[in-house]
Amino acid sequence: MFKKVSFLLLSVLLVVSCIINTHAQTATIDANTVQQLIRGFGAANIIGWRDDMTSADRTLAFSVEDGLGFSVIRVRVSPDSSDWASNIDSIEAAKSHGAMVIASAWSAPASMKTNNNTIGGNLKSGSYADYATHLRNFCSAVGGVDAISPINEPNISVDYESMQMSASDVAAFVAAQGNNCGAPIFAPEPYNMDQSFINQYLSNSGAKANTTYIAGHIYGTSPSHFDPGKEVWMTEHYVDSGTNGNDWNKSMNVARELHDCMVAGYSMYVWWYIKRYYGPIEEDGTATKTGYVMAQFAKWVRPGFNKISCTTSPVSNVYTTAYKNGSDLVVVAVNRNSSASNVNFNLSGMTVSSLTSYTTTSSSNLVSGNVPVSGSSFSVSLPGSSITTLVSGGGTQVTPTPTTPVEPTPTPLTTGNIMVRARGTMGGEIMELRIDNNLVASWTMSTSYQDYYADGSGTIEVHFTNDDELQNGLDIQVDYITYNGVTYQAEDQEVNTGVYIDGSCGGSYSEMLQCNGYIRFDTGTGPTTPPVNLGDANSDGTIDIVDALLIAQYYVGLNPQDFDPAAADTNCDGTIDIIDALLVAQYYVGLVNSFC
Repeated sequence: MFKKVSFLLLSVLLVVSCIINTHAQTATIDANTVQQLIRGFGAANIIGWRDDMTSADRTLAFSVEDGLGFSVIRVRVSPDSSDWASNIDSIEAAKSHGAMVIASAWSAPASMKTNNNTIGGNLKSGSYADYATHLRNFCSAVGGVDAISPINEPNISVDYESMQMSASDVAAFVAAQGNNCGAPIFAPEPYNMDQSFINQYLSNSGAKANTTYIAGHIYGTSPSHFDPGKEVWMTEHYVDSGTNGNDWNKSMNVARELHDCMVAGYSMYVWWYIKRYYGPIEEDGTATKTGYVMAQFAKWVRPGFNKISCTTSPVSNVYTTAYKNGSDLVVVAVNRNSSASNVNFNLSGMTVSSLTSYTTTSSSNLVSGNVPVSGSSFSVSLPGSSITTLVSGGGTQVTPTPTTPVEPTPTPLTTGNIMVRARGTMGGEIMELRIDNNLVASWTMSTSYQDYYADGSGTIEVHFTNDDELQNGLDIQVDYITYNGVTYQAEDQEVNTGVYIDGSCGGSYSEMLQCNGYIRFDTGTGPTTPPVNLGDANSDGTIDIVDALLIAQYYVGLNPQDFDPAAADTNCDGTIDIIDALLVAQYYVGLVNSFC
């Protein structure tokens, strides 16, 4: 009996190993497909709420040669003009290293507001001209401001310096005075990158004309692609203020967030406090692991680079993006697997003669190495739990042959008792409608909202199935469904296994599907959260070796059919990986009799 069990387990291990090793772990980079312009990566120096940086801090933060290479500094426009001069030293130091200076106001002076207080309240319409003068005077006083925001997070109520303004309120001010604020406008900086707030703001044609950059913060949401017709900046976020910036798990979450922001099409990423125990620089003036992770982008993906097309996840838990400026190529790869991952890269549209790698792990920072290049291909072994930047040492551009992009054209039915209103962020996403876990319909998405119809009754799930198979940041945004004439909003649903939040897939109350997964709609036709038979990955009522192999296929990004992620996390650690597959195999041969 023991020999039989051992043989079965060995067979499973061999098959799983074969799946992992034979799966194409290749990232394709197309330099002819040019995406967003990169403005930079940086953090906020908020004097008055935190001490200013020292001279050594400024060198560490902004020097490419001797520091982290940050290329953006965000500063606060105090409502008290006597505070302004304190920003000058850090602004001038950042500018000397080539950094961009952006300034945000949290509140107008109290006298210009409806509540005569710097906390809460709205900007008086009769004070628009005075407030524009206030912002313009700040720009003149500190010098070097590249862009200014008239209001930080107007869509939330807080007990600190702030203004509560609707999208229409912010737009009215910018439409009237946006050209008189001393620098180009970035706005409206909503909390949670609220796209409905942004869209309402931009519906004011005057505000839209006077706004150079669209900006927001990703608290309470995940980076997601949208195209407002202007550059999109992510101008504030931090990950877990309760954990020190040297915590490696947290730092790897930051690495994934940076990757996701670039894939979402953002041109800028700005952390919150630049010098704070949970940020890039400790209070003692030393760089944290979070700082070194940010440096993997900031030191080499400099202002003026463009993101270019690159397979976003060539193998499970490995995330890649690529950038170019002329003949210079930069690739950033995040490996969240605990062991090394080998990735092959195929490059088209330009050539490189050599590559230097720089890698940060839990025990090392920015360690350099050499990566051989053979023609248009190169391979790299990414250490377990690491972030690596590949930098070209010379190359040439290949002139692209102009092509006309073709957007997938959906061919949905026009009738049915179920209607799904949804869109893809890039086009080409595969959306499935499943009822009682049975496939009812499948559609290829376009980037505009469409109505997709089907017939059926039971527990309704809308699935995203090709996150790891295509590139360019594919996501699905589900607005709502109608079922038998009743509307059910996606953001009201408790079960969403495909939303990406705080470094992992799965959550609730979101209309976004950013990972392979589904939104389950509580229509009263089935339980909101039906019982999950852990281990039964294909929901056939039996836990067997097929389930183990399906989990292994999912782990390497093969997207198996009839796969239920909720049943696959057999050790209940929030991650579907090879351990889950092996546990199912052990269950099948009788070595374990339960999961979790």
